[in-house]
Amino acid sequence: MIERYKEKRQQLKKYISEASSPIEYVYWKYKLSTLPRDSCPVRYRNRCAITGRARGYYSFFGLCRHQARSLIQKMFFPGFVKASWKEENKEDCKRNK
Repeated sequence: MIERYKEKRQQLKKYISEASSPIEYVYWKYKLSTLPRDSCPVRYRNRCAITGRARGYYSFFGLCRHQARSLIQKMFFPGFVKASWKEENKEDCKRNK
């Protein structure tokens, strides 16, 4: 829907910025407000390809954090490993506290 109304929305915004009188400005703002609300690109929300979850979205994977973590653990994404501390670093942290 965003792509369908993109050109019309840009044209109306151009008319609004070039409006010479307050009446003309209000007219073009009204015309812009008559477009469907979902045609505005600001309302678009990235969603997980598997679950449809909107929060915790990683654009690199196209997945939410839960699905990305589970697929990384199952080795679907080579090169990604779980972060871990070495034993000597753990001891240093305990001493510093």
